[in-house]
Amino acid sequence: MVTIEDLPEIVLVEILSWVPRKELILNCRLVCSCWRDLVDLPFLWKRKCQRMGFYPETSSDTFQDWRTLCFLKCIRNLVKNPCGEEGLYFWYLDWNRWTASLEIMPTERIQLERLYNYKCCIPMPRPPQDIQRCFIFTCQKSCSSEYAYKGQHICLREKGYSDRLMDEFRPIIRVKAWHFPTCPSFPCRLVVRLMSDDFEILQECCKENDMFNCWRELLHTFDDYPPGVRIIMVEHEGYTWNYLKITGTSIILDPEETVPREPQAPTPLNLPKKPSFFSCISSPLQFLKRQKNTS
Repeated sequence: MVTIEDLPEIVLVEILSWVPRKELILNCRLVCSCWRDLVDLPFLWKRKCQRMGFYPETSSDTFQDWRTLCFLKCIRNLVKNPCGEEGLYFWYLDWNRWTASLEIMPTERIQLERLYNYKCCIPMPRPPQDIQRCFIFTCQKSCSSEYAYKGQHICLREKGYSDRLMDEFRPIIRVKAWHFPTCPSFPCRLVVRLMSDDFEILQECCKENDMFNCWRELLHTFDDYPPGVRIIMVEHEGYTWNYLKITGTSIILDPEETVPREPQAPTPLNLPKKPSFFSCISSPLQFLKRQKNTS
């Protein structure tokens, strides 16, 4: 009797490369010594990195490198230059008054007066400490308010995510960004659109920041989008009479984080065709005809 252990090692490695990375460590590696050795192979983690769309430029075939890459580096930010470390590169802008600056506000505290003249201090939200730069749109002093706009297109094929992954598995897409508006009358917005090859909008979200003079993180998760997503467009929009700060834009797609999907309900296009009257009687007629010819 042939078992899975009789398969060649290269075939077993190929099969295990389809298993989620956490399951490989927590379950598959504990099955037996043979599977433990297979899970520890650098080639297995290299195949998983390739399946998840991550191809490091320089890396050696050591066990620590590939497994670390699979757990940490494959879940990467698809937005280029999210905080302005490279100036204004990779972003399309509507005005030339955008700049990349070091004006990330330090941690501040706000005083809240409670009953009986009791005061407490709470920290104001701010971007993480590793974010040291931001984009700033400066409004002209002669204008009451101006429209600020910048965006970026992300081609999923260029990032290594296959059409089959986006159509059949449809992994979760997480979006976030930090905004600092200064105009209370016009909230700034984070707009993200999932589009097809011909730029047809398949699903979109619009998150508004109605606070002003403080940082706020805008978050959204796409977990039930239709198949056919090939391009992600992220845009920042808003009006301001002083300045607008934006930083920390990120779009993260984990190829192994998916939502269980129920089978699609039958539609008139995929329902089995009912047999017609002639198709029902064709077989008996042919049988009688053959019997008559033989007799």
